[in-house]
Amino acid sequence: MSKHGSSFSLSDKNNRSKAPADQKSTPQKRHESSVSRDYRDRDFKDRDSVDNKKGSFNRPSSPTSSSTSTTSSTPSRRPSGPGRGAVRSGNAPTSRGFGNPGQRSSGPGRGSVTQVRGTTGGGRSARPIKKFNPSDFIKKVEEQVIAPVYVSKHAFADFMITEQLKANIAKKGYITPTPIQDQTIPLLLEGKDLVGTANTGTGKTAAFLIPLVNNLQIKKTHRVLIMTPTRELAAQIQDELEDFKAGMNYASVLCIGGLNINVQISVLRKNPTFVIGTPGRLKDLEQNRYLDLSMFDAIVLDEVDTMLDMGFINDMKYLISKLPKKRHSLFFSATISKEIKQVMDTFLNNPVAVNVKSRQTSENVNQDVILVGSGNKLEMLHDLLIKPEF
Repeated sequence: MSKHGSSFSLSDKNNRSKAPADQKSTPQKRHESSVSRDYRDRDFKDRDSVDNKKGSFNRPSSPTSSSTSTTSSTPSRRPSGPGRGAVRSGNAPTSRGFGNPGQRSSGPGRGSVTQVRGTTGGGRSARPIKKFNPSDFIKKVEEQVIAPVYVSKHAFADFMITEQLKANIAKKGYITPTPIQDQTIPLLLEGKDLVGTANTGTGKTAAFLIPLVNNLQIKKTHRVLIMTPTRELAAQIQDELEDFKAGMNYASVLCIGGLNINVQISVLRKNPTFVIGTPGRLKDLEQNRYLDLSMFDAIVLDEVDTMLDMGFINDMKYLISKLPKKRHSLFFSATISKEIKQVMDTFLNNPVAVNVKSRQTSENVNQDVILVGSGNKLEMLHDLLIKPEF
């Protein structure tokens, strides 16, 4: 009888299965059967222990396997270094010794530990985190150089305009024109095309409205189209126009988005003298044949740089292509870029340039940061707004 594990137990089982049914087992046979079962059970347990060690990493073997196998009594160990099986961790690594089961080796190999915070354990040093400081993004007003005071060459009473228009200007309290008005109005009264470079808030709206109203009164022009980038600017021009044309029989319509287009169409059918609008709405009305651009002989493009920034360049070119060749063209922009110059070349005819561009308004604004902490931000803002110097 051989005691060599599973081969003995399998053959023994097969031999027993072939024995006659009426054969009685002797005490010796029963002893041999019990011995074979012991070897078979021990063999199966050894196999389980080996499989468990293959499927785990540095895990202590079970008590059962330690009692049946001498090799499973000591936990499996793997050397540290550039080997597979190391782990990534978001915490700072510690040294991985051999004495503690369950710990995994670190090293520069595949899957080595990546240290996110801290500098201990031989890991990679974390990048220093720079704290956000809002003071880095504020701007202080630079020291301003006092510009020479502009001396106007004209008064509004000196301009060659109608008496009705002079009376309307006086009602608004205008006495001395601004630099852009002083230089622009005489040129526009002569009917010259003009390029005006000026900031917002310099009085350029009155600079082109006053001569246009006057030219309508003396029959030099017949209909005026004014194109602006925004609804707000178009509405502002409309309000100022109402003051300058008071007492005159000139109708106007505001063609912008956000207002009922049917009302605008109704007014356009009466052929108003002034049409003020934004490129998108004007293009819609023209394509639907409610607006005939060939009937306008005075055209104003206001704040062309803003229209370009807002993506109206193609709409502008389309509307300009529908205008009559013979016209009085006015062009205003705070800056003149290459794209704007291309529009100018197709829009103007021998223009006169007037440049009164001053310092940017944003450069006169002083910025500061106030730390509120856990306080009420709304109350803090209220306290600032009621200060006279704020």
